[in-house]
Amino acid sequence: MSESEISEQDLHGKLQPTVPLLKHQHEDEDELVGGGGGGSDEKAQATRMRHADLKESSNDPHGHRPHRGHAGHLSPIPTNPALPSPDFITKTKSTPHRSLIINRQTLPFNWQTLLGGGLMLFALLTALICVALSRPDRLGLVKAYVQDAGLDSWIQSERTIARQRIGRNIGPILGAGEGLIVASPSWGQYQDEPDYYYTWTRDAALTISTLLADFLPAPYLTPWNFAPQKYNMSEGDVRLEPLLREYVNGQSSLQVVQNPSGNLFSGGLSEPKFHVDGTAFTGAWGRPQRRDGPALRALALIPYAHYLLDRAWPTDITFVLKHLWDPHRLREQGSVIKNDLEEVGGSWSKSGFDLWEELNGYHLFTLLVSYRALQAGGILARRLNDTGAADYYISQSKTLATYLPDFLTPEYWTANLPSDHIFTNKSTTGTPAKSPEKRSPEVKSRGYFPLRRDRTGLDCAFLLSLIHAGGDILPVSAPESLETVWKYVKSFDGIYQINQGPWTNGWAVGRYAEDVYNGVGIGQGNPWFICTFSTAQVLYSAQSDFHSQGSIQVSNTTVDVWADILGVPSATLNHTAIWKAGSSDGMFDRATKALIAVGDAYMDVGKKYAVGGRMKEEIDRHDGHEVGARDLTWSYASFLSAARARDLARSIITNPTKR
Repeated sequence: MSESEISEQDLHGKLQPTVPLLKHQHEDEDELVGGGGGGSDEKAQATRMRHADLKESSNDPHGHRPHRGHAGHLSPIPTNPALPSPDFITKTKSTPHRSLIINRQTLPFNWQTLLGGGLMLFALLTALICVALSRPDRLGLVKAYVQDAGLDSWIQSERTIARQRIGRNIGPILGAGEGLIVASPSWGQYQDEPDYYYTWTRDAALTISTLLADFLPAPYLTPWNFAPQKYNMSEGDVRLEPLLREYVNGQSSLQVVQNPSGNLFSGGLSEPKFHVDGTAFTGAWGRPQRRDGPALRALALIPYAHYLLDRAWPTDITFVLKHLWDPHRLREQGSVIKNDLEEVGGSWSKSGFDLWEELNGYHLFTLLVSYRALQAGGILARRLNDTGAADYYISQSKTLATYLPDFLTPEYWTANLPSDHIFTNKSTTGTPAKSPEKRSPEVKSRGYFPLRRDRTGLDCAFLLSLIHAGGDILPVSAPESLETVWKYVKSFDGIYQINQGPWTNGWAVGRYAEDVYNGVGIGQGNPWFICTFSTAQVLYSAQSDFHSQGSIQVSNTTVDVWADILGVPSATLNHTAIWKAGSSDGMFDRATKALIAVGDAYMDVGKKYAVGGRMKEEIDRHDGHEVGARDLTWSYASFLSAARARDLARSIITNPTKR
């Protein structure tokens, strides 16, 4: 394959230094149309916006458009005049074939014709070879690609690639606004790619939270348990701080954009996505989406606010008060964190769409990240002497916590409850548990999906809940959590052709087994990189939790889980055993090492299917080629998050004193 350099200038110096990368599908088109690698070309940007407008106007009568998990009627794809013509390779001055040009005036006519035909054939073959190398999935070449490096080496190199690809999805690259994080450079210009050329509040916040770990010490990363720290200037990658400032400024502007969900004071903060230039997306979508966007954004920025307060430079204090939190007002532009917390505190009890933007109801992920945001917000509010806000957020978080047990069924944690669910909490404070909204007809009448079988509630969203908001209220090592993860993974048994052997060998897993979104439209659901890496991360985190506890309690709930992980019949395990660290039977060490081994098997799935280190949204269930939105920012962020959890788990094995 040909190689291209991604320069540090392309990344604005925000992430990692230069390394060579393999050429990937459509990358040249990004440069031409999106202004990648530099600023925004106005003419190309206008072409892109006209294309987006054309797509919106050519949708089905209900206005529904294909998007993440919402596969409606596919729009015709117009010809893009900004893209290179088929003979581009023979016309460009940089073509390597210029040395073959001969003065044909000196040749007889028949030789001239023959030479001309030969050159055309040569150019055609060259073009086909270039397509084959840049689009291996189109020509069935994925299986021929071999990742030679071992898992450790691959993870190390993939960290650099992931950070670089994230950097290339942050404005002003790709024509996006400064500091706005683009979900994917795919904007629907090809029939096998969806239009993800937007900035999602959710995706952007999760990406920033992932990158924070490269900048801030560990105590800042769980702001719901935070205590003021002694500032250490030597810690962290300071190159990320300009990115954080740009992100804050970009979100501050988005918060005041009037949109279909409302404005700063009337629900607009829960609008899921915007155009990359910061204007409102007004097309049909899964609305209302409540709280998870603003909650995740607050959780991404509260750690930075604490860091600035600990560093305590005068300009840091000013930045917090002018851009993150105004103790004297409820909502106003320039108070990004407090605006979000006011939105979460006032609407958390209302139903809305899930993080996949498909089901209207109550969702464990949404409520759990809202709970953590309110907890963390209360701590920061007290630190800023905003006592009224602190009391309100803490009170709301305590009420919200009483709603969470309803998601625990007799068999597992379910990810979703219907919008007419009446919660069983006995709280007399806070907002009433029952939503006034009627139960959503869900997929049957919204026009996104045809009728499909019911959802079990086993969902990757539960794993994401553990990763981004678990801890004491939902420990990953709890028997019910382990059982839910186990049942979630096993729900894909026999569904995806690319998976072989038992689940402990490492399977590619998707959002949920009943999924019918194939990355572009209606079809058969596929595995996602996000969910596969999240499975690995949950297993690594369970290992770390067990080491912190110093023991593992086996129960009837988890005996089958442990039997699979250890590769033994469940009948050979004591259903009430307690495996203690350092015990002579060695079961504790055997079990925790097995958790890492199984987690590595899931990381290896990513290694197998991420061609050249590049990640789309999904992995084809039949042959493993990548499908859907390319260079998905969230895919790269999920990899980085899982790799970091692996580092911690492995460090505990080699240095038990870290327990």
